[in-house]
Amino acid sequence: MLNGEQKSEGTGYGQLMIALGIGLALRLIYFIGVAGHDDVSYFNYALDVLDGTFSTEPAADGSFPFRFRLGVILPTALLFRLLGPSEQVAAILPLAGSLALIWMCWWGGRRISPRAGFFAALLMATFPLAVTTATSLLPSPFTALLAGVSILYWTDTESGQRCAQFTARQANVRYFLAGVILGLAYFFRIEAGLFVMFFVAFAVVHRRAWLACGLALAGAASVVLIENIVYFLMHGELLYRLKVISGGFSDLDVELADVVQAKKSPLVYIKYIFFKPTDLGLHWAALLPCAVWGLMNRRPERTTVILWFWPVTLYLFFGSWSLSSYVPTTKDPRYLMIVTAPGLILVGAFADQLLQRSHRLAMAGRCALGGVLLAGLLLTNLVFVYRSENATGSRTAARFILRQEQSADAVSAIRTGPIWCEHHGALALRCLLPHRDIVPLTEHDLGVGQTAVRLRSGDLTADGIVVMDAFLINKYVSYSDMLVPEYLLTPPDDWNVLYRQPHPTDGPAYAVVRAIDTILGGRMAGPAQSLQEDPVSIYHPIATH
Repeated sequence: MLNGEQKSEGTGYGQLMIALGIGLALRLIYFIGVAGHDDVSYFNYALDVLDGTFSTEPAADGSFPFRFRLGVILPTALLFRLLGPSEQVAAILPLAGSLALIWMCWWGGRRISPRAGFFAALLMATFPLAVTTATSLLPSPFTALLAGVSILYWTDTESGQRCAQFTARQANVRYFLAGVILGLAYFFRIEAGLFVMFFVAFAVVHRRAWLACGLALAGAASVVLIENIVYFLMHGELLYRLKVISGGFSDLDVELADVVQAKKSPLVYIKYIFFKPTDLGLHWAALLPCAVWGLMNRRPERTTVILWFWPVTLYLFFGSWSLSSYVPTTKDPRYLMIVTAPGLILVGAFADQLLQRSHRLAMAGRCALGGVLLAGLLLTNLVFVYRSENATGSRTAARFILRQEQSADAVSAIRTGPIWCEHHGALALRCLLPHRDIVPLTEHDLGVGQTAVRLRSGDLTADGIVVMDAFLINKYVSYSDMLVPEYLLTPPDDWNVLYRQPHPTDGPAYAVVRAIDTILGGRMAGPAQSLQEDPVSIYHPIATH
């Protein structure tokens, strides 16, 4: 048993159920499903696996790492095979993983004290980024989960071996398995490899467990080795995944290079944490000072969490993407997801310490913790709107199309014909209508510097329909200079309008966003854009020539 862990193994399970219940309720209330961001790439690749067209060959739309994150793609494709493709089925694994993160915070926190574990679980249950990514296909939460389980399983074993709970052989097998778990995290994001620093730091700080650390690293390396062997047999090249991904990054155009360069400074994270805490809530505003407190006031029961958090966090702030030259890591709030769990455990430990002090300090601790939790609930509405708005128009159009497919009076084009849409809308529509032929009218991948018009109005025939999401088009044109054909900006007069609906802004989250926007006097650009009601329309190009 680890230092500081309570002797009573049965304590805390009721508290865990409370945290899981709150977490599940919030994740279902703020269900997003298809969000229209990176998640649609993973969804589409899972569909490609189903129809046999998935490939890891270098491609203009696949040099970026999305298609190589097989930990997201292949299990989702299996679920699609078993249950059928839908955004509800796609949400099963992310939701399970998000709830497991709550459990992991409880598991890690109760090594310090049962109350610290409960606080950490509550904080993860209400963490805005965790709530709003819990039902979309994104790799960072899985990376955080598997890396954390690997570390906790390994430290369980190391402590147990010192207490003679495991024989040397049993412990060695468990150390290796802990490394294999970390290796599996690599299939979600390459950044999982950063957690190797935990094992090295543990051995250096404690001056022991060198063999245990080596076995963990060997376990992780075995998974990476197997992947490289498979890719070598498929493509005849060593380190294939790394080379293809680095090639994709080298193809960045000048515009994107400028955008990425602007996100290199560590001050970008400081802004997101303290001055623009939408995705991160106030959780990280409390987390960072508590992590510093934990570092300055080290105790044996907190050492594992400190080593779990600080090396990778410092790398995310100040590290380099290149080993040959200093190329600062890109800063984005979602990248901090992989180190949020140990940070919240330290917040829970600090809150527990306050509650053990004087009445006044205990009251201050309760108020601070309650404020962080309430702020998380409030800001989740903003994050929900931002993360769901890209696919809202496509979802509205898809629901209308599904109704028309069941109507004998609907024109055949809307029931069975091809569906044309701009690039981003087409990706979302393929997730929402996987049985239909979705054809992108444009090619727009900022990741590899592509933007082009694929089809002219004269190429569109009367056997199909055109879906136009003015909200999405205006959003991407305004921030990334997406090329849009004129017929999507000003549809021809002879196109027949089959459907038109303002961009939906009538949910409870939008009401909260309106209230926040009103309180702040409309000074936030995000809500102002999100509250626009540019319509989604469906046209029948009955006379295009």
